Amino acid sequence: MPTFILKLHRCIIKLGKYDKAKKYYRNAKEHDLLKFRAPEKFNEIIYTLAKRHDAHFADIEKIFEENSENGIIGDAFMIDHLHPNISGYFLMANAFYHALWKSGLIQCSDNYITDKLARKEIIIPAVDSIYAEYIATKMKSRWPFQKRDPIEDPVTKKYTQKTFPEKLAFALYSGKINWVDATEKLCDYYHENEDYVKALSVAHSLRREFPYFAFPYYMIGTVYCQSTEYQKALAYYQKAYQIEKSHELGIKIILLYIRLHNIAQAKMFLQQFTTKDQELKKIELAITTIEKNLAMLEKNPDNVELLIELGKIYRYLDCQDIADKYFKKVVAIDPSNKTVKGYL
Repeated sequence: MPTFILKLHRCIIKLGKYDKAKKYYRNAKEHDLLKFRAPEKFNEIIYTLAKRHDAHFADIEKIFEENSENGIIGDAFMIDHLHPNISGYFLMANAFYHALWKSGLIQCSDNYITDKLARKEIIIPAVDSIYAEYIATKMKSRWPFQKRDPIEDPVTKKYTQKTFPEKLAFALYSGKINWVDATEKLCDYYHENEDYVKALSVAHSLRREFPYFAFPYYMIGTVYCQSTEYQKALAYYQKAYQIEKSHELGIKIILLYIRLHNIAQAKMFLQQFTTKDQELKKIELAITTIEKNLAMLEKNPDNVELLIELGKIYRYLDCQDIADKYFKKVVAIDPSNKTVKGYL
C-alpha cells in the first residue's frame, strides 16, 4: 500500500499538482511499515499542547516546507527518510534560534546573529561532507531502502576519487585512516597550497572537536604565521603553550615577540626557561644586541654599521622582511655599500 501511494505521489508531482502530491506523500509516510518517523498525530499533539500551555514552539516542518521546492521536503534538506543533511540541520538550528529570540529568552540585541553570518561560521571540512555522502550511499543501498543488500560496494561502484579531499574521504571510509589524521592531512594540503582560508577552517574544526588539546591551536598558529598574520599566530601559540609547554613552541613564541618588535615580552618569556640550550643562548644574545643597537640607533639613525648588524640579526632570527628594511636603509644612505648587496 505505501509503495503504491508513493508512486501515485510521484505521478501527481509530474502533473504539477503539488498540494495534492504532498497529501499523498504524507499518507504514504503514515502507512510506511518502517516506523522510524513520528506519525503526524504526534506533531498535532505537540502543537496543541504548546498552544494550550503557552510554550515556545518552533514549527520545523513548516520552515522546511517553506524552503523546499514546491513546498515538498526532499533531498535538498534530507539525507534519508529521517535525518536532515547539513542544510537541513542549519534550518532547524536557525528555527530554534529565532524562536528563542522571538520569545525574549535572548535579549541582547547587539549579539543578534544573521542567517548569512551563521552560515559563514559553519565549519564542515570537505573530507567530512564527502565521507558523509559515502556513508549515506552505503546505508541507502541496503535494506530497508532496498529489497536486497548489494553484492558490490556501492561507493566504489558510484564514485571515483580524483581530488585530494576525495581520496582522504575514501581512505577514511575504507578504514585506512582515522578522522583526526585525515583532517590534519587536509589542513596540511591546503596549507602547502597556500589556501590559508580553507586551512584555517579545517584547523578550527579540530579545535572545536578537541578544545583541551594543544595541537589544534598549534596548527592554527602555524597557518597564521605562514599567512603573515603574526599577532593572531602569537595568540594561538600562547593558547597551545598554556595547555602543553614545549621547548619548540616556546622558541616560536619568543621569535614572534621579536618579530612584533616586543623585545620586552620576548625577554620576559625567555626568563621562564631555567636551563638554556645553545639555541636559546643565541636568541638571548640576539635580543640583548637588538636592544643595545636600537638604543644607539636612536642617537645616530644613519649609522651604517648598526643598521647592517641589526639586519644580520633579524635575518638569523628568520625575520627576513625586517632585515631587508635595515639593509635597504643602508643602501639609501650608502648606495655603493658592498656588504648589504649579498643580502638583498
